[in-house]
This record gives sequence, C-alpha cells and structure tokens, in this order.
Amino acid sequence: MATRAQKTRLSIFLIGSASLLVVALLVLLGGRLLRRTDEYTIRYRELSVSGLEAGAPVKYHGVQVGRVTDLTVEDPVTIAVRVEVRHGTPIRRDTEAVLSLMGITGQKFVELVGGTTAAGPLEPGGTILAGRSMFDTISGRADDILAKTESVLNGLNRLLDPDDGRDAAA
Repeated sequence: MATRAQKTRLSIFLIGSASLLVVALLVLLGGRLLRRTDEYTIRYRELSVSGLEAGAPVKYHGVQVGRVTDLTVEDPVTIAVRVEVRHGTPIRRDTEAVLSLMGITGQKFVELVGGTTAAGPLEPGGTILAGRSMFDTISGRADDILAKTESVLNGLNRLLDPDDGRDAAA
C-alpha cells in the first residue's frame, strides 16, 4: 500500500505534468486561436485552379498574410475560393487575386496585387476580384501564337524553297 507521502508526490507530479501539457498547447496553438482574421471569397470563372489546395498560402505583394481555407464548385464555370487573411491587411475593392506557381511543382498560391487608396477598403466577407496571371494570359493565347508562328514558317518555306517554279532571273 502506498504511503501518504507517495500519494502526495504522485499527485504533485500529475498536476505538474498536466499543467506543462496545457501550457505547451497554449503556446503552440494559442497564437493561431487568438489571431484575428478576415475571410473573403474569390470567384474564378473559366479558369483552372488546378494545383491550388486548401492550406495554400495567400500573399499580399509577396508577403504571406493568410491561407486558402476552402475551394468549392459553384457552377460549371465558376470555382469559389475562400481565403482568410490577417485582420488589418489593406485589401481594397480593386485588389485582384492572381494564381501564381510555387516553383516547378505545379502547386499554386494566391497573390493579392494592386489596389488603390481611392478605391476604398473591401469589407471582410466581400469578394476579391479574380485576376489573370501573365502565365494564364499567355496560355490562353497559345492557339493564336501557334497559328501566327505557323503562318510565318510557311512564308519562310515559300520564300526559301528553290523548287517553287519561279525563274530566279525574272
């Protein structure tokens, strides 16, 4: 049978261990739980969000200010992306959300760009304008670029072809 002194030491050890566990959890999770954030929605129409996942960073002019919390399909051409950013991030009504690549992995993040003081602040819960990145603009015009390249190459072939039936002296 345990003595009263052993029971007291065991009680002190258990209370101390539980207290240390609670303090460690508060230190690790407290900053995240107590941090104030604002939520916004971005609606990408007719644009693939492949590579963007919940938990992806949200950056404001290159500085990480939040994360993607959810992606949902609203209709056949619209993907709604919910983001949360630090409270006080100066998001304006004309700020655009552009999808950018994180290196060569194919993963994407949301980059918030633009925004003028004249446009006024966007209220939390509002919708951030969806912008198009340079990569999306170029890839959207890939067919036009290929057609023009093919036209130029065909013209060069006609110009440089010695068997086109023309007399070189004429």
